[in-house]
Amino acid sequence: MPIPNTYSRGYFIDTTPKELETYIQQADDEVGFVEGLKRSPLGNYFREAGITGSFNAEASDYVPSEEEIMKVGQAVNWNDTAMRHILNKVTKPEDIQPLIDNYKDNVHYAQSVAKAGLVDSLQSGLGNMLGNPVDLLTIPVTAGATVPKAILTGALMGMGSAVAEEQSTGIEQEITYSTVLGGATLGGLVGATQFIRGMRGVSDALEETATKSDLINNALYTAGGKASDGAKKVAKVIQDNTPNAIKEFASDTITRIKNANPFWSLEGAYDEVIKNEATKRMLSKVFISQKGRKTATGYTQAPEGLQTVEELIRDDEIHLRRISDKAQDTLRKLQELYDDPEGLRQAMFDALEGRMPSTSKLHQVEGFDNLITDMRGYIDGQFAKLQNAGVEVGDFGKNYFPFRTDWNRAKRWMSELFPEAKDYNTAKKLLSDKVKKLLLKTLDNPTDRQRLKEFWMNSLKAKGVDTAEATDAEFVEWAKKQAGKDAFGYVDQSKSVNANGEDVAFLASYQHRRTPWNHRYEDTDGWRVDQLRADPIQTLMAYGRKTTGDAIASSLFGAHVDAKGSIRQGLKKELKKYSKAEADAVKPSLRDSQEKAVQRVMDTVERAIYRTTERDTDEARGALSAIADIARNLTFFTSNGYMGLLNLTEQAEAVKAYGGTFFIKSIPGLAGKFSSWSKGEYTPEWRRSFMNMLFGYETRGLRLWDETLARAEYKYGEGSISAKLVAGTAQLAEWSPLTRFLNATQESIVKTAQDEFLGEYLRYLYKASPLGDPKGWAKGFLNRTTLRRAGVSMADFKHLETAMRKAFEPVAIADASMGFKVVDHMALLNDPRAMFTLRRLGNYVSSECIQRNSLANTMLWQGSKASPLLGLLFQFKTFALASWNNRFMKSINRFEEGDAIGQLQTHSISTALAGLGVIAQSSAKTAGMSDEDRKRWWKRNYGVESLDEADYGTFFRFLMNAGLRSGMYAAISLPLSPFVGGDLKSTTTPRAKTGEFEPFSVENIVDFFPAARMVNTALRTPADMANMIRYKYLEGEGTYSDAEIDRNLKRSQKALVRDFLAVIPNVDYLKNQLKETAYEHIDNK
Repeated sequence: MPIPNTYSRGYFIDTTPKELETYIQQADDEVGFVEGLKRSPLGNYFREAGITGSFNAEASDYVPSEEEIMKVGQAVNWNDTAMRHILNKVTKPEDIQPLIDNYKDNVHYAQSVAKAGLVDSLQSGLGNMLGNPVDLLTIPVTAGATVPKAILTGALMGMGSAVAEEQSTGIEQEITYSTVLGGATLGGLVGATQFIRGMRGVSDALEETATKSDLINNALYTAGGKASDGAKKVAKVIQDNTPNAIKEFASDTITRIKNANPFWSLEGAYDEVIKNEATKRMLSKVFISQKGRKTATGYTQAPEGLQTVEELIRDDEIHLRRISDKAQDTLRKLQELYDDPEGLRQAMFDALEGRMPSTSKLHQVEGFDNLITDMRGYIDGQFAKLQNAGVEVGDFGKNYFPFRTDWNRAKRWMSELFPEAKDYNTAKKLLSDKVKKLLLKTLDNPTDRQRLKEFWMNSLKAKGVDTAEATDAEFVEWAKKQAGKDAFGYVDQSKSVNANGEDVAFLASYQHRRTPWNHRYEDTDGWRVDQLRADPIQTLMAYGRKTTGDAIASSLFGAHVDAKGSIRQGLKKELKKYSKAEADAVKPSLRDSQEKAVQRVMDTVERAIYRTTERDTDEARGALSAIADIARNLTFFTSNGYMGLLNLTEQAEAVKAYGGTFFIKSIPGLAGKFSSWSKGEYTPEWRRSFMNMLFGYETRGLRLWDETLARAEYKYGEGSISAKLVAGTAQLAEWSPLTRFLNATQESIVKTAQDEFLGEYLRYLYKASPLGDPKGWAKGFLNRTTLRRAGVSMADFKHLETAMRKAFEPVAIADASMGFKVVDHMALLNDPRAMFTLRRLGNYVSSECIQRNSLANTMLWQGSKASPLLGLLFQFKTFALASWNNRFMKSINRFEEGDAIGQLQTHSISTALAGLGVIAQSSAKTAGMSDEDRKRWWKRNYGVESLDEADYGTFFRFLMNAGLRSGMYAAISLPLSPFVGGDLKSTTTPRAKTGEFEPFSVENIVDFFPAARMVNTALRTPADMANMIRYKYLEGEGTYSDAEIDRNLKRSQKALVRDFLAVIPNVDYLKNQLKETAYEHIDNK
């Protein structure tokens, strides 16, 4: 922290002891962490922006009058630094007095800090440090440095910190003293650290990892003037005093980090496995790269003018989600009319296939007719999508809706209808015969018979057969053979996903018209073929995945229908060509391994196109898979207590672009309290629905029990215990208030980002603001750099402007600001090119503001045989793994582009927000503890029993935790977390053990895999229960003394309390209170 010279370090020389005590008490009351943060460079930046109404007041054209200059000079005692600071900030006469008051407040606070006690001063210093970007870099830039280099860096950082403080507050600093102090402090810290490292024998790998963080410091040397005057001074000082060897080291470090890119996801494979440029070009059509792919002009995330597979799938999911949400609302109303679920299911199919009479009471249910229209419209749209992709589509006539057999229903009917069957194959044959008999009842109805005969005649004509002499006997013979073939297909192909993951229930279903059997005829026992059908909404979803996947495979990859009528198999053949080509690109000894590695990538691409990466293959449906699913669900239920809170600390780019108010707006429920682009023209609910229509949904809606159970039964069998346990634990995890808050924060952050961007775009559109490159601390994302990075051409951008002018128009507001209203949203929605551009930009901004799931992050094991086990093993780890490319490597690439100052700012804000999260977690984890346990926890994690004992080591630990929990460094900190950082991981249970944190202890390794803790508890609880029973009832007098029995009994009872606490959500105040109450009861018993 820099040293202000507005007061003397001999301030208290003439002060009596009594006066000194009074001064210190008053200062202690005023000084603290929050106050220090408020008066830090960033805190003061936001405070002054609140006064002037501008985050870039220096750019104002306002020139103070001579009278106003005199007023400022007299107020600050003609201090040049203070005068320049205030006068540069003035944008209007009304700003002057509040800016003077703010300056005086800063001076008064600096004097109070000098009077305050050690603890309060350190707390204030910590707050100031979190708000000073240069201070925040002190720890990471010296990691792995030599002592001489640390002294140089510390001196420069001390100087930079003083300059930043002076520029932001107007308080003149003792820059020379800060420079010397910074160099001496960092040199000493690094020297001590290196000594400790040598004593502990830290591995070369960890040293190399730590050393690589030097790139933050060294990349600053290429800053080049995209900053405020203060930041430019820092950059120039560093540039002028940096040896060429250090500059070369920065470049070399960046190269080494890139070469160490891990290979665990689709994007990691793109970087590390793929050698052929042709294969890379193909994969660039599949996913959006958050870190960017290098081009001649910089790093670009996606090809210009080409919708990637990821974007095509997202468009389809937006459409399906709207229908699904509408269906859930409508079905709740329909269930009031139908007690029989089968009757409701059949009524839905009747409506979809045009058989429902106009007098049906369902037409009176609000939303029902609109739902049917939307579902039918989606089917028609999928036909058009296939045709545009060059896929042959048969003539289905009016009111076609797919027939999709439900595998679990087929199995259930086999067991219920034919209990005497000895095995599955016998039951399958009996059910096929039953289906054939019912299909042939179609011949008994003249209308149905004529429709079927016309289908037969048309099929003959398609084969070139003369139908003039076709006889009725030939028709009947054909019908019997076709009924047998189709019946076997309904039953045998009812297993919805085969060993290859393909939805065989839809094979050739749109390429050739389905035989027009009437499935509604009943057998003597009342059974109908229609009772094999899957739920209509699930049928639509599966049909969408199949047809969209086929359209993508044909249009982007040139896949054709194979001999069995499958485009997906054709896609596999096309992708196999890339594996062969990759194998040919390496030396013979590596060809087999290269082909296998690339084929894993191609398999992942294929599963991604058909959206089966989250669906396990048939081989992964056994008891172990069920146990893994249950453990994963319970672990998520018990361990996600802090994740919603930590989501709010991941918004560094959002705060940088849209200011500190974005953080407040993004808190669930608060966005509607602020003005938006509509300026009150619409309700928050309407605006949210409209934004979902434009940009789609961020999180999946809550599943009802029936849907959750159906998914589990699909995997583990209808009515099975495994299915019910998996569904029950999944419902428990999904409906948990903590999970809902986690989803709410993700949704709120993304929607706030999209809302801010839409407003930014509309203001640009109607105020004709220039579209330039970002300058310094420029607000927002709308600039040419964003267009280049997102892969949006100027032609597409201009096309979007035309559509947006049709869809929106400005509205004058009473306060002279500009709002906007929607006048023709269909002009936008019906323009595919405009929607492609808008959604790509919205997706770019959202992904800048918070890390999101994406196709690039798809782990290569997903959907494989090992998926259940690896999914359990890497639970809560995929965020950190994905952050390597989504955050860290993206930042490295932007350093390379020349945006050093911008990335410095991002890293600083990220660490500061993470620091706030650490503070919140530390408070939450100790809430409800006894005083003794709280002291132990602080000792274990910070080395002191309370903040009153805090020293620089305490704050070093705090900063280390903040760095480890920054989203920017999540991938780097992941392998270190079992060994450093104490109990602050979001998924751990707070402990109050005596002694320091033990890096290599078993409990920390277990904490690294939260599911292991759940399994360990499940295994330990019976033993703890047995011990309690043993000591309470079974051990007779003479075996143990009464004191031993009492001690062991209490120990086992407390162990059971811990077992119980391990399986409830990690709301630590509740857990700590329950523990204290239970322990007190046990001890006093």
